[in-house]
Amino acid sequence: MRFGFMESEVHPALLMWGDGNDLLQLASLLRIFAAHPRDVSLSAVGFISPTGETVIIRPTREEGGIVRADEAGCFDWFLTPESALDLPC
Repeated sequence: MRFGFMESEVHPALLMWGDGNDLLQLASLLRIFAAHPRDVSLSAVGFISPTGETVIIRPTREEGGIVRADEAGCFDWFLTPESALDLPC
């Protein structure tokens, strides 16, 4: 699986692509995150190829979204446990 960040002032997006097995592993990761919310670096999970960008899934109780972190090429993806279960994977 690979990912890339598409920046936009209106609606930034995290694009992810991979095969069926990759999507199953992503769905499993999101279910675990929903059950036990904690910071998860996508670079640290074994099924995602390095891209030069760092995305960290971070728990939030408010509306989520993707924002650029302070470091170049680093992004924070804020998800509530409920929204992690609602993502289409």
